[in-house]
Amino acid sequence: MDLLVRGKGYLVVGGTAGMGLASARALAGDGASIVVVGRDAARAEHAAAEIREAGAAHAYGLSFDVGVAGQADQAVAEAVELLGRLDGVAVTTGIRGKEPIESPDEMWIGALRDVVLGTTRTVEAALPHLTSTRGTIVTTAAYSVRAPELVRLPYASLKGSVAVFTKGIAKAYGSKGIRANCICPGAIETDAFRAIRTHVAQERGYPYEEALERVMVEEWGLDGGAGKTRTARRGRRTRCVPPVTASRLYDRCLGEHRRRHGLLTPPRRRPLHHSAKWTCRSSNGPPTNGGVISSNPTTPGVCRY
Repeated sequence: MDLLVRGKGYLVVGGTAGMGLASARALAGDGASIVVVGRDAARAEHAAAEIREAGAAHAYGLSFDVGVAGQADQAVAEAVELLGRLDGVAVTTGIRGKEPIESPDEMWIGALRDVVLGTTRTVEAALPHLTSTRGTIVTTAAYSVRAPELVRLPYASLKGSVAVFTKGIAKAYGSKGIRANCICPGAIETDAFRAIRTHVAQERGYPYEEALERVMVEEWGLDGGAGKTRTARRGRRTRCVPPVTASRLYDRCLGEHRRRHGLLTPPRRRPLHHSAKWTCRSSNGPPTNGGVISSNPTTPGVCRY
């Protein structure tokens, strides 16, 4: 599918690995020019080389920490200078805060800078350029804003702030031609995620393929949001994951292994709930799927960017 991005310039913050790098590759495949930003200069240059190989017209890697005061402004300014224009910005960074609520203030403040300020300052710096090109903004929250768990409540709370911020930007700047969307993915099989899976499998003696899913369901008592992890691969676009109930989550995480190996007892069934909804509106177009992504399993909503 042609994304119609040839000749356009995009900034991907957090684009040196995981979902950000996969998104940059997808843009590159259709001939866009791209700047990726990460904290590690060597990894940023390596990512830029990968993106050029994927077909980007031009690709650059920059090293900035957008959660630090002033660095988001510098990153955007340098990206615009390199690209000559800015048609879109995606912020896929913001991973801190997966700690208990009893964590000290230093943790909360660090997570606030990483998750919230890194996003808000990047978008703020990009808005004047996007207004002139009628561009696009994509921010990244998390499924946990709809299914918050105590073990990572700071993270979910701050990601909720990102979603609200993005909705406000869409409302304020839609009339100026800017489209702003916030994606809320579940667990993604990135390199970092696979490293965690390996550690958990070795520590608990679980089979590698089901290690994290068993922890999520059996130890965390997770009642929604994980489902099967999605893989960040070349050319695949991230999707909003609709809410799922505990019984559906359990089946999706563990059902295949239970059927193959007889490892687990049948899941405990709970009543299905169809009341949870997401508003998913495009600021300069009609609402996606009627403006609502529903938890009803017969009408799964998908929001692509």
